[in-house]
Amino acid sequence: MQLRAVRNETVAKCLAAHGANAEIHEPPGVQEFLSAQQRDGVIRSGLYGFFDPVAAKTHGYSRPPGQAVSLTETGVAGPSEVSSECARKGQEAIGGTPLIIDETVLPDSGPPVPTNDSRYRAVVVSWAQCMAESGFRYNTPLDAIGDLQWRRPPAPDGSTTPASPAEITVASTDVDCKIKTNLVGIAVAVQSAYDNRYIESHAAQLVEFKNRILGHIRSAGK
Repeated sequence: MQLRAVRNETVAKCLAAHGANAEIHEPPGVQEFLSAQQRDGVIRSGLYGFFDPVAAKTHGYSRPPGQAVSLTETGVAGPSEVSSECARKGQEAIGGTPLIIDETVLPDSGPPVPTNDSRYRAVVVSWAQCMAESGFRYNTPLDAIGDLQWRRPPAPDGSTTPASPAEITVASTDVDCKIKTNLVGIAVAVQSAYDNRYIESHAAQLVEFKNRILGHIRSAGK
């Protein structure tokens, strides 16, 4: 949120200098969206797939009704030439850093996702066997949540179309098999080891990255 404030302050000053509308508003519900995205990053992982024992039994792999999956940024008001210039200056003020930050903006795109680690692959085999016992054949958890048959267009009012009974059954079995095999626990432990190794090997780059972000934030007060 601090980077957003720096960007907005720079844009507002630029607009004011041009005699244009200097009032910048955040998109509605931005804080709620960012908080929901953080929680969603735990429920839906690029390593272990989906894990929400409660939601699986009612929504399948889908997000609960009403949860936004994207954020519509408010445009910069004013003549097109001015708005383009001020929007550019706003991004320059934060070094072009994306406003929705995840690990991919870190040096070297952040820690690697250890999908090929032998410890993780071993537990995935056990998970797949558990799924097969219930008649569902997927090689990895990402194959289960990414099954094309779960993709469906939104309802006319823009809300999420309810999950089918088949999706709910597969998602529930998926979660149950993860609990039985401790797949998520092992995945998190393996990822943590990779994270620690990344932090040790990128110590200098991470300090530089942190200082650069702090520099953008401090510069807003000058």
